[in-house]
Amino acid sequence: MTKIIKYLFLLVFLIIGTTHSFAQKQDSVSAEILEILTLLEEYERDEIVMHARSQRDIPEEEELTWLLSTMSDSARARVLVYIQRKAGSRIKPKKGTASIYWLESSHDFGRISQTRAVNHKFEFENIGNVAYTIKEVEGSCGCTIADYSASEIPPGGKGYILVQFKPQGKLGKNTEFVTVVGNSQPEHVSLIIEADVY
Repeated sequence: MTKIIKYLFLLVFLIIGTTHSFAQKQDSVSAEILEILTLLEEYERDEIVMHARSQRDIPEEEELTWLLSTMSDSARARVLVYIQRKAGSRIKPKKGTASIYWLESSHDFGRISQTRAVNHKFEFENIGNVAYTIKEVEGSCGCTIADYSASEIPPGGKGYILVQFKPQGKLGKNTEFVTVVGNSQPEHVSLIIEADVY
């Protein structure tokens, strides 16, 4: 059901007209498209959305800005991790920034009971020539608590961020994130945890 709502919102945005005189006619067309969309299979809805996107004349950055503004914090964090991995070494470090290698940036606890808190250690290594200074570590909600090994990791040193997830009252699938702010490139690193709570 969530995917249908996502497709509906995306499709509505994609077919919005640019002139006021065309708006009323477009609204009736949009309503008909959205009504028919609910009858289609998921792969068919994907095709329709892709087709609608190809009919638009909006710069990619503008469209991406709108999409990001409609996403949850955890969805934006997943996009950030994805784009950082895609860009890789093309992200040029700023002067005075540490080079940090994370062994992993996401962890799935799997199916867990809501009565038991779980922990995971995200390990990293400073592979650069500048000390890594952690300025802040913050969870996306009160259910996610993070601590770290040290506030400064020298070149060649190793450290970790210890994340605790308290699942009480969080039934179902959960995606939370911890943001680590430091003098690395990128400055904000998002660590993602997932759990299916019963």
